[in-house]
Amino acid sequence: MPYTTHSPARSAADRVDNTVTFTAHLCARYDVTMMVFRLAVAEDLPQLEILYTLCFPVDNVIHKPSAPSELPACVAGDLVQVCAIGDRIVAFAQLNLPIDHHLYINAVAVHPEFRQQGLGGHLLDNTLNSEYATERSISAVASPDNLAMLRLLFSRRFIVRTIMYDYCGFGVHRFYLQHKSRRQYVDPDERFIVPLTSWSHLSFLLQSDDHVITAAVPMPSGPAFEVSRFEREDVALLQSDESQSGVNFAGTMLAAITFVLGFSFASSNYPDDVRILLIGAAFASTMALVVYANASGELSRIRSNNFGNYMKLGNTLSEYGGVLPFLISLPATFSQVASSAVASFTTAAASTLALYFYMHSRFSIAARFTSSLTLRTLQILVCLAPVTGVLATKYSPVAWPWTATTTVLLASLAYIHIYRRPSETALTASPTHWTSRR
Repeated sequence: MPYTTHSPARSAADRVDNTVTFTAHLCARYDVTMMVFRLAVAEDLPQLEILYTLCFPVDNVIHKPSAPSELPACVAGDLVQVCAIGDRIVAFAQLNLPIDHHLYINAVAVHPEFRQQGLGGHLLDNTLNSEYATERSISAVASPDNLAMLRLLFSRRFIVRTIMYDYCGFGVHRFYLQHKSRRQYVDPDERFIVPLTSWSHLSFLLQSDDHVITAAVPMPSGPAFEVSRFEREDVALLQSDESQSGVNFAGTMLAAITFVLGFSFASSNYPDDVRILLIGAAFASTMALVVYANASGELSRIRSNNFGNYMKLGNTLSEYGGVLPFLISLPATFSQVASSAVASFTTAAASTLALYFYMHSRFSIAARFTSSLTLRTLQILVCLAPVTGVLATKYSPVAWPWTATTTVLLASLAYIHIYRRPSETALTASPTHWTSRR
């Protein structure tokens, strides 16, 4: 479990126990294979100050420290993460929490003997992972000449928003970087490579709110930066369109289910067990329609910032409560009117294959959530429901166990996705490189 960077003060023993370990193969001359990542304690301050002075010398303009006096306070506030080999601290990340909704990265330092081993990236990843659920803004400041730090931040979806002139003294400028948590497309026609020597042009581009620096790139003439422009998106309009699409889809599905259900009531030969499945599908589709409609009220009036939860609930109810029961019931219905067993089982087998490929494709609702062995097993059993439905309704005197089992399987999938998985916006790993809209 990743440790947090914003927990209340705890005892030194508690903080030492809160560790994350992993095996790292380093150079043989160190004869170590185990590193421990943990929160710093007061006893670490002497080593931290020595490492701080080594990595941020006062006379070094590029690595000039911004606030070395804050280190003891950050240690006391559980805002310093360290990487230790035995009793030796070889890397640390110093954080700051000036306000509740903003985390500032003061420094990331790695001992020169242990660089190029991914220690700084691991410390930074721990911070980003533990802060994901808090939805805090995360920012940092780095020198334009500190290419190693800039590349590390760029690889973790940081972007340069602006230039802070004379930040560390007259003529000593710094880049202000911010972590971009929301996925956004860049305009392919607005991406420029600007050498660091063209400082005036770089400064001119960053004066615009549209342009940001997204990468540091090596050039034969020296270091350069990629300046990009993100597409402007009206998030509220996109959410409104998504909500309306949900309403339209749920309404269409409800109409189709109601039509088949009405036909089943008019036919005396229609299996009661399939009728029950269709009634459940009609109820779930109606609930999904209500949730989608309420999402519009969330956007326009309530504004509780729960739109993602509305859509997650509506999509799950629509998929596992409406669409899948409706599709599963069709082969069972066909088998009642078909005189050929071959035709019945062929239709059921084709439906099973179609459901399997759909549920394992990127277009299904299941693809928006993290998978597991339990989920995959339930999905396979649901995909087999058309075949088992034909067997139960056509050749078994009692078909209600099939209806009950199918209902339990679908309800289990819905429960896991609603209560055991994060929102759909958290499902995909953020890419390390920005992409253009296709």
